[in-house]
Amino acid sequence: MVGNSPAPPLQDFSDAVVAGITILQWNCRKINTNIDQFKQFLYSRRKVFSVLCLQSLGVPRSELPVLENYHYPPFCCVDKGKVRTATYVIKSLQVTPIRSPAGIFADSCEINCTNGDTLKVINTYFPEGCVKVECTQWISELPVGRYLVVGDFNAHHSLWEGPGSSLAGGGQLVADHIMNSDLCVLNDGSPTRIPDHAGQKPTAIDLSLVSSSLYSMCEWDIHTDTLGSDHLPMWTHIHGNSPSVSVSSELRYNYHKADWTLFTNQLSSADYSALESVSSTDEHYTNFSKIIVEAADKAIPKKPVKVISKFPPNPWWNTACQEAVKSKRKAFSKYKRSPTETNYNNV
Repeated sequence: MVGNSPAPPLQDFSDAVVAGITILQWNCRKINTNIDQFKQFLYSRRKVFSVLCLQSLGVPRSELPVLENYHYPPFCCVDKGKVRTATYVIKSLQVTPIRSPAGIFADSCEINCTNGDTLKVINTYFPEGCVKVECTQWISELPVGRYLVVGDFNAHHSLWEGPGSSLAGGGQLVADHIMNSDLCVLNDGSPTRIPDHAGQKPTAIDLSLVSSSLYSMCEWDIHTDTLGSDHLPMWTHIHGNSPSVSVSSELRYNYHKADWTLFTNQLSSADYSALESVSSTDEHYTNFSKIIVEAADKAIPKKPVKVISKFPPNPWWNTACQEAVKSKRKAFSKYKRSPTETNYNNV
């Protein structure tokens, strides 16, 4: 069976969804080639994904990977022997299949959330060139309720891509149905697909649509790594009950007791020569910040402060990890601004 390599050490998934529900979506472009990266991503994060909506898996139903702590087999849509969409739900949630809209590649389910509410999730995939009237009518016909519709629509429009978007792939048709529905777009214009060769621009063709009653309760985010696909994983968090928290203590500046005269004198007498000898913006920023921090340490006392976090820190996270992530994000940001082959290889 594809994708049954050992998973990394698991988090404690008990009571993972008391703070709400988080739904991951990702066009994995053949899950069997990306499963190891996906498992590492899935099981090493602080955030627990309650639902996994995957598209374009490219394997027979019998070869869908087993994902520990998630119901198996997942709900899925199969076409010509290959899985188009698959939805995995965490075992701590009760879930039942529901009928998907006719004429499209999709699987659908209704989830009983821990706060007593229900959520209907539609996971869909539109192959390129398949956005047509008969395949999109269902969007505007969904009843008012608690829906989350996610998937790769392969369509372009400024409603989700931002100004300057083309209307290719039937984007205007999809946008019209969304505007005539109870659904709201969560996308913020960020690219969701990163071409794997030069000459193409990043696009936002993966959509997250949610019922208007849930819109204000949602947070939407996107990962910075494609995990071997050409699409970025995205997730929607729908807030529910108050999250569990961890409390720690750290020292922070007590500005009420600061000696601002001393602080000003320290900055006036500081040695700024190091700022003139570097050409890198990052080095310049680091050296300038160091001068300010040294002055603050001498003029501003510190006090212990309680820090409340939704998630306890991972014990393996260190400065090297932080710098690696920072470098990755900078390279990705540079590629988005200038999608050249060289910049892509540096991501």
